Amino acid sequence: MILSDQNRDAFVTLVHSMLDEPPILFAGAGTSVAAGYPTWAGLLDKLDAELQKRRKKRALFPGWQSERDRVREDYLGYLKSVPDLLWRAEEYRREMGKSFDSILKDIFKPRKKGSPAIARVIADLNFKHVLTTNYDGSLEKALRPQKPGGRTFAVIEWTRRSSVRQFFRDLHSNRPVQYFVYLHGRYRSPRNMVFTDGQYVNRYILSDDANKKLIALFMTQPILFVGFSLDDPQFNSLFRVVNAHLGADATPRHFILMASEGHAEKEAAMEGLFRDKYGIQPIFFQYSKDHADLVETLVALKDAIKYVKREREAAVTAKPNLLSFWDEQKPLALRRALLTRKRTAKKQVDPEDPHKGQFGGLSERDGFRLTAKVRPTRNPDWFEIFLKVTGTARAKLTGPVVFYLHPTFSQGKIEATSRGGTAKLELEAYGAFTVGALIRSTRTKLELDLADLPDAPPLFRDR
Repeated sequence: MILSDQNRDAFVTLVHSMLDEPPILFAGAGTSVAAGYPTWAGLLDKLDAELQKRRKKRALFPGWQSERDRVREDYLGYLKSVPDLLWRAEEYRREMGKSFDSILKDIFKPRKKGSPAIARVIADLNFKHVLTTNYDGSLEKALRPQKPGGRTFAVIEWTRRSSVRQFFRDLHSNRPVQYFVYLHGRYRSPRNMVFTDGQYVNRYILSDDANKKLIALFMTQPILFVGFSLDDPQFNSLFRVVNAHLGADATPRHFILMASEGHAEKEAAMEGLFRDKYGIQPIFFQYSKDHADLVETLVALKDAIKYVKREREAAVTAKPNLLSFWDEQKPLALRRALLTRKRTAKKQVDPEDPHKGQFGGLSERDGFRLTAKVRPTRNPDWFEIFLKVTGTARAKLTGPVVFYLHPTFSQGKIEATSRGGTAKLELEAYGAFTVGALIRSTRTKLELDLADLPDAPPLFRDR
């Protein structure tokens, strides 16, 4: 977990919410990755790979193709670069025909391996209900009770009107039942899965039934999103409607565990966006392909809930001091994170030079060095800047380096590949600003104020 003060406060709010008003879990593709299933983008890449295999076979017999066929083949070759993901899925379905459904069924069929750690932790958290846009059954398997007794476990699909009606009735009842709801169908019936552009249109545009039910749910029930990026345009739209009707709340009822690469300024911007536009409070965890820190964050959430519950039952205080849990108890997940990430006070951002002080204030750290040279151009108002990150005798630079520029640049963040132990970036600017650099392989942050360069032109340094 990212242990900034802001993230800590959001985490504390979620812990008390889990006890006072237990949320419904909204599970996205990130909860199934560890079980061997692809993310949404990964699924499209799998389908594209299958499509390209078929194109190669057809290319062996070019004689049958008309001019129109050849244009179509060229289009299919570039389909992966189309930014509209729903339309890509629609085109894959159209091109693959009857085999499309069998391919999806094979991709999401049950795996022999046991439940992954993230599914087991989610089961331990004992959510009120679970909704998912996933097509596989790995999370359902982990949550399904292994012994008789306790709550009833009811699995339903969003298209089953009678089941959904009972689900809404039970939201406010004392009936001991936990619903597991498949919003977009499941692997057993690929034709009923909501995956392509046409299927989204049928579900959310040509009919407002699903919209109204989801809006009713989001307006009346707290939600915790896990493994779900909210890239889905339909759900973004729904939350805008909900937030517009309810208005902004000082304490949002909805939360999302969101991956971050550790950029403090980006996290602040994303928090403002999600709180003010969607009414959702983000809690950030460190990004990795295996979602390891997401699991640790969920473990920390489980441990913190146990701590607060125990303190409440002991009547130590009406609202236990979770800061002591954070700073003194330090369960395994938090303790491990503290080894590599120290808590720091909130940093004030200078609107004129927003990266100043945000990258540690040092141009050399951990054996890496950020340097720059500035020289005038033919235009007296502009200057060339040559940025460079290098290793020293202590460390060799490998992998990409991300340079963070002033927001007046059209690209405020540019990634440069290191070659021969050096990453370079050339650009032009009107005046001096602070450059931030992040070395991805080691997470090392470097910072250089170009106004402090002694050999830079005075006009450049003064602007």
